[in-house]
Amino acid sequence: MSFLSVMNILHIVVGFALCMFGSMMLRSAPRLSGFLLGGWIVAYLAYSTQNFTDIWVILGPLGFFVLGGILGTLLAAPLYMGIVVLSGTLLGAMIGFVIGFVISHSGDSYRLLEGVFSIGSITSVQSIIMVITAVVFGLLSAAYQEFMTMLSTSYVGAALLGWGLVALFGPSTPLLRNVVFLFFVWAVVGIIGTVYQYKNRD
Repeated sequence: MSFLSVMNILHIVVGFALCMFGSMMLRSAPRLSGFLLGGWIVAYLAYSTQNFTDIWVILGPLGFFVLGGILGTLLAAPLYMGIVVLSGTLLGAMIGFVIGFVISHSGDSYRLLEGVFSIGSITSVQSIIMVITAVVFGLLSAAYQEFMTMLSTSYVGAALLGWGLVALFGPSTPLLRNVVFLFFVWAVVGIIGTVYQYKNRD
């Protein structure tokens, strides 16, 4: 099992937890959400910057995940509002990326769908729109915490879940390389997560 495979499994686990239980964890168990988010962030940073070999290909990302999880657990309670705003900011950036792609490529629907799941070079127009929508959604998350947290954690979680599944099974599953299918599934899973969190809110 490679470092990339371990990270993909972490994408799936953290993505599913955020998609289905994100807002509930933030309200009822902020330390658990802090553990998952902190662990994933630190493990991903390690994946992006380190080159592990041998047994450390497995132990490395898991170790960084635990380390980041401990830090996230300690910071979750005092930084609760920051996590709420961050989740909204991430959703805003994702939406801004899509809008910017449409504008940059004159509404070419196929290239839009391709770009959603393959972040290559981001144009200056996309960058500006991503910053604007990230700020707007961050502010909305601060003002409408409950709904925006459900929405943002559902869709950010769905994106992570899809990322992990495509990386693990995409090479052997043609359907998971179909960008139209992936975009549709991301939208549906995000809706399911939002509805589930709404129905099970406190």
